[in-house]
Amino acid sequence: MYSFILNLILILAFGAMVYIMALALPKIDAANDVKKPKFWEKIPLDRIDRAIQKNFDKLLRRLKVFTLKADNLLSRKLNNSDDKL
Repeated sequence: MYSFILNLILILAFGAMVYIMALALPKIDAANDVKKPKFWEKIPLDRIDRAIQKNFDKLLRRLKVFTLKADNLLSRKLNNSDDKL
């Protein structure tokens, strides 16, 4: 099971590196004035980037709410256990 989790983390990290490199690619191409292949121009990287950013923001907000709910639950458990001692 640990091996699966480590492999999953490794694959996610690799995907994040590829995404970051894809974001930097237009900056590099603009500086070198290299002709892009036609299929590359058809890929809407800006729309994809906006969609990923939007989903990432939603994920962070939901994680924040989950963390606050977990904190409240733990606080209630700790307060109830103090009363019984």
